[in-house]
Amino acid sequence: MNDSQLQAEINKLEKQVHEHNDRADDHDKTAKQASRQNNKPAYEQAKQKAEDERKKARDCKTGADELKTHLKQREQRENQKSRDFQAAQKRTSHSVAADPKTNDGTSERIKRERDEAVAAQERTKRAMEAERKVQEAKQREALTRSDNGYSR
Repeated sequence: MNDSQLQAEINKLEKQVHEHNDRADDHDKTAKQASRQNNKPAYEQAKQKAEDERKKARDCKTGADELKTHLKQREQRENQKSRDFQAAQKRTSHSVAADPKTNDGTSERIKRERDEAVAAQERTKRAMEAERKVQEAKQREALTRSDNGYSR
């Protein structure tokens, strides 16, 4: 149930509480009249009906209170999530703000990461160049041996 449905259910239950209490009051009046007329069976019946209506009113009130509690807890959880999110946003903005800027406006962290990536590319390039030179040297040596009559 969403919040508006919960609130509608709460309102419905509270309305029922009032209706049951009103009926219980009516039964109490009937019991009072029966008491004046010395009509014990009618008195007891009216008293029982009044008690039943009051019990229904209490049940409705309990249900409404439980739904209110549920709604309140849900709102508190959502508010806590919102506060946590805002705190995380604040931490993020502080960490970005704490990252000093270079002359061209980029942060030092980004510049450092970019420089590390370029350095890694350079190392890879040099390693591939060295491997190529080793292969060329092996080929020249093999050609020289075959020209001199050596074979492997």
